Amino acid sequence: MSKRYNILIGCSILAIILLISLVMPCPSNSQYIIFRIIISVGVGALAAIIPGFITIRYKNVIRAGSGIALMLVFYKYNPILLDTTDRCNVAFDYTIRLKPAKSYPDYPPAGKASLCLHLDNRSDCSAVDAAQQEADFKQIPASFKDRSMEVEYKNPYWKLLKDTIGLSGASTTLLIEPNGTLGEVEGRILDIDNAYPIPNARIELAGLTTASDSGGDFHLSIPVEKQRVDYEVFVTKKGYTSYQGHSLPANQRMVTIDLIKAIK
Repeated sequence: MSKRYNILIGCSILAIILLISLVMPCPSNSQYIIFRIIISVGVGALAAIIPGFITIRYKNVIRAGSGIALMLVFYKYNPILLDTTDRCNVAFDYTIRLKPAKSYPDYPPAGKASLCLHLDNRSDCSAVDAAQQEADFKQIPASFKDRSMEVEYKNPYWKLLKDTIGLSGASTTLLIEPNGTLGEVEGRILDIDNAYPIPNARIELAGLTTASDSGGDFHLSIPVEKQRVDYEVFVTKKGYTSYQGHSLPANQRMVTIDLIKAIK
């Protein structure tokens, strides 16, 4: 075999092992032994182009020189005790930071909340710091490293843009956005005396207006830039006293507004 082939084979083997080490930083013991053998073959292929580089003798029975000798020496004396088992089996800490996908100047801040990681049958939850908007997870089992996990964000007004992450590195940043809880207000307008529905009542809320239907019901969709925790509601209807009150859309209950007939 020519020197060119030796160089090509040796460099190819070492390059492949290097790439494998990047995608598999924590090999098992059996994988580690296989890697040692392959690396030794690659080193031996490169050493074979240097005749008489090294010669070894074992009990005056086995004698090897050049590439084979270096291959055996490399396999025998490369750091077998430098095993990755301990490092790869150590539990690790992970930090998740939260950041709004864009600016929502008047929307309620994320504040206190919690994040939960779910994988297989294990769930790990951590409180989100209201000021820093980050959650720290301690002592995650090493077997979860680099695996994809489901993330659950428990917040009354915000949600995650994506609900899975890969646990690589020491931290990551997830984007959040309004979850729509504050974006819908619905209710019913009734006559306080007989509980009959009042149609065509004018409802004004967050600068938006609508009218109740034949059943007295109304519905308003609030754009994100106008969403609040508490809305002031104004209702007018000819023949009735005007109404002014509040609506809390986060409770997701229909608002019932009773109108009093105007005194003639």
